[in-house]
Formats: sequence, structure tokens, C-alpha cells
Amino acid sequence: ADVGNFSFTLSHSSNALISNDMICGATNWGTVTAAGASSLNQNNQCATEECGEPSVSGNCNDVTAIGYDKTLWYRFTTNAARGTYTITVANNGSPADIIAPSLTVYRQNSTVCPASTPNFSNLTLVKQNLNLAASNNAQSVSLNCWEAEPNKTYYVQIDGNDLNETGNNFNV
Repeated sequence: ADVGNFSFTLSHSSNALISNDMICGATNWGTVTAAGASSLNQNNQCATEECGEPSVSGNCNDVTAIGYDKTLWYRFTTNAARGTYTITVANNGSPADIIAPSLTVYRQNSTVCPASTPNFSNLTLVKQNLNLAASNNAQSVSLNCWEAEPNKTYYVQIDGNDLNETGNNFNV
């Protein structure tokens, strides 16, 4: 039969907003010393990409687009001593939680977030690790002493490779 009585239900479960989804809400690690800094139990599952954000698909208004990026942002300031800074993204999901993290580091040339709308043109790309292989291991990028200027602010953009991941849980 093509007619009859039925019930229809629609439900919604909300996810918490991710504060470091947008660059102006970047997790601030402060001035990094030998003790380092970390952000544990990160998840980019409901993250978005900002219009104008560098190193993304450019589909900022279409979350269903193939290649839509789910980026999270972190920032730190180098200390006065020259040295090497290593940023590592480690999978912290189950062994089946595969992530192919892409790490991009930018130096801030002048204020990026003077207001609620970021000025991405005030960033200079320093280094990328555009990981193409999904893994449940860690991925790193190192800024050598000639790449990380003393007393400068750097932004770290983390995303997964859209073609090669099933997980979203990681530590930075």
C-alpha cells in the first residue's frame, strides 16, 4: 500500500563549540620554554573552515563539499633564545581511529585579530607537513633555529587530510 498512518520524529544532539576552531580563538600556549606546552584530547570533528583561511579547500560556506576542511588553531610565542621548536600531533583515539594530520605553521607579522574578523594577510607561511598517509601514529614538524625568530608569535593550523582519515582525536 502506498498510503497509511505513520509517525515521524526528528531529534538533534548538539556538540559543544570548539573555541579554537577560529583563528581568533586559537589556544594560546604563551611563551614556550624548554618545558614545552600541550593541548590534550583535541577533536576536530565539528570544526569548520573560515572564509579567507589559508591552506584550506575554500568551500567555507558548504560543509558538505568534498575536501571541506576542519581546522583547529593554536598559537605560541618563541622565547629569546634561538632553538628548535617541534610540534607533534599524536593520535589519541582507539587503534582504529586513523588520522592524517596536516600541520601548517605561520609567523604573525602584525595583529591577526584586531576585531572579530581576522586579517589572514598578516600571516607568513613558515612550514608545512601536509601528511597524505593516514596513520594511528604521530606526525611532526620542526622549526629550526633559522625558521623560528626569537620573541615572535606563531600560529599552528591543524587539519586532517580529507581523503585519508576516519578519526578526529589527537594530542598536540
